[in-house]
Amino acid sequence: DILDEKYDQLKEQGVEVFNTYEANISLLRSLIETPSTLQIIDNTDAGLFEVTVQNRRFTGLQISNLPFVDQVTISRIYRNQELIMPHGDTQIHLNDHLILTGNKKAVPAIRQQLETRN
Repeated sequence: DILDEKYDQLKEQGVEVFNTYEANISLLRSLIETPSTLQIIDNTDAGLFEVTVQNRRFTGLQISNLPFVDQVTISRIYRNQELIMPHGDTQIHLNDHLILTGNKKAVPAIRQQLETRN
C-alpha cells in the first residue's frame, strides 16, 4: 500500500505522522484526564508547548523539585519513543521531550533553561 510505504519513509526520516482521528481521540482523552486542558485551548494567555531537556542540571530531578513547577504543568513526557504520563516523583532525563502547559509569557524563559546545553 502506497500510504504505508510513505509512512515508513517518513518515519525513517524522523517525521512523526498524525492521524486526525487518533489526534482527536488523544485530545478527548486529555480533556477527560485533565479537564484544565480546555482552559489551555480557550485561554489566550496559556499554551501547549514541547520542550526538549538538554540541560544536564535538570537530569535526575523530580518534577515536583523543578524550580518552575508552579508556572507550568507537565502533562506528558516522550522518552526513547515512549509516552510517559508523569507524576510529581517522575524524574527528568536528558533529551526528554516535555509536553507542558503554561503562560505564554513564562514558557520562553523555562524553555531557555531546559534547552541550554551544558
